[in-house]
Amino acid sequence: MTTNWSFYGRSEQLGALLEHLRRSRWFFGTIRGRRRIGKTALIQQALETMNADSSNLGPWLLIEVPDSTPSDFATVFRSALEAAGLSNLIESPQPVTDLPGVAHAVSSLCGAGVTVVLDEFQVCRRGTLSGFPSLLKARVDRLQDRSPVGGLILLGSVQT
Repeated sequence: MTTNWSFYGRSEQLGALLEHLRRSRWFFGTIRGRRRIGKTALIQQALETMNADSSNLGPWLLIEVPDSTPSDFATVFRSALEAAGLSNLIESPQPVTDLPGVAHAVSSLCGAGVTVVLDEFQVCRRGTLSGFPSLLKARVDRLQDRSPVGGLILLGSVQT
């Protein structure tokens, strides 16, 4: 017997998230909470809803940040970019091979109207990825004034 588990509950949070996504202007947001409570499912449902109702979300990219090295993070990011067909939106010349390259790529994508979602962002607060939040913040702070659409959403657990 196969059970079809669909998204349920969290309608208030889903509605608030959809309201932000539908504004058609730059946004930055975080979704955080305990592990395994459905943060990723919530954002996936919102993105699927936006695609299904033909809302003007534009392209989006969901990346799960690996609990690994900067070069592994860059590799995961590059692979997701290529799979989504968004590599052409990265402003050159900075290659996506290290943390500054990933921060530059996120900024370029957001500036081009892409909604970037970084899942498991809590791993960037420790270890070899601990410099990434500062690199990203420096780039994202400039987007508020120059990016008319797109956004950045960080998903993370409050407990590691």
